[in-house]
Amino acid sequence: MTDPIFALIEKDRVARAALAAACKQHAAAENAFGVGSKHPRITEAESAMDRAGDALEDTAAALANVEPTTMAGLLALIDYALNGDTDGEAWPDLESDDDGRLRHWYFFCLQNVSGALRNLGVAA
Repeated sequence: MTDPIFALIEKDRVARAALAAACKQHAAAENAFGVGSKHPRITEAESAMDRAGDALEDTAAALANVEPTTMAGLLALIDYALNGDTDGEAWPDLESDDDGRLRHWYFFCLQNVSGALRNLGVAA
């Protein structure tokens, strides 16, 4: 059985690329029509950025809520989390289902890392 974390990592990569492309289109539209302009291309680009941002937040939440099932998946998640956060802003705050508190993505990710290690028999 394939570890589900690999598909989620790929989905997150695609979402990040989509957001980068949407931001690039928005910048091009602002360059063409002026910052603050209400030109339809700018409005469309802003909507595309919003949709891409929402999709990226969804994939980040999924990554933080799915426990890797293999050691390879666990290492892939850790590497992806570390390498993807080049500026300290890559991962969002997420709301806890348990108490409704906002916590950083790393909190939830580490919960799943801990659970995965236990399930893989690495930690007692």
